[in-house]
Amino acid sequence: MSVRICTTNENKVREFERMLGFDLRPVALDLEEIQTLDTVAACRNKGVLAFAALGEPVVVDDTGFELAALDGFPGALVRWAIDAGGTRILHRMLPEGVRDTASVVTAVAYVDGAGVQIFVGRLDGRVIAEPRGTNGFGFNAVFVPSGEDRTLAEMSDAEKDRISPRGQALRDLAAFLREQAR
Repeated sequence: MSVRICTTNENKVREFERMLGFDLRPVALDLEEIQTLDTVAACRNKGVLAFAALGEPVVVDDTGFELAALDGFPGALVRWAIDAGGTRILHRMLPEGVRDTASVVTAVAYVDGAGVQIFVGRLDGRVIAEPRGTNGFGFNAVFVPSGEDRTLAEMSDAEKDRISPRGQALRDLAAFLREQAR
C-alpha cells in the first residue's frame, strides 16, 4: 500500500515509514496553519487543506507539547516556541516552583473523499531544564515520560516508538488503512 504524507520534516518521514510499514510518498505543501493550542484542530485543518490541494487521500500530523501549569500552552504552537527560544524555553516558561508536568499529544489525520479520520496518541511526563540525549528532534531531549528516568532522546527508536504518542496514533492509522484495503 502507498500512502501520501504531507510533511517537509525528514525525521517524521523516517518515523512514519518505520512505524507504518507502508510505502510513503511525501509531498511538501505550503499550507496556512491555524494558530491554536488545540493539536487535533490544527491537524484536522491541515488535513482538509492538504486534501483540497492534492485532490487525493493524504495523511498529515501535528504534535503539541502541553505544560499543565500553563493550561496546555504552547500546545500545537510548540514549534514556534522552540524556534524562538530553543528546547530549554519549554522549562523556562514555567513559573518558579510550579510542577513541571507536561504531555505530548500527536494527532494524525487521514483525509479522503469520504471525510477526515483522526487518530490521537498522548504521553504524559515532565519537562526538564537541561537537554539530555541525541536520538530525536524537537523537544525529545527535554521530555521525560512518566515512569522513566530517561528523556525520549536517550531512548532507542524501538523504545520510543513503543510509547510515543506518534507511535500510538500511527498504529491506529495502520489498522484503519489495512481495514480500508480489504
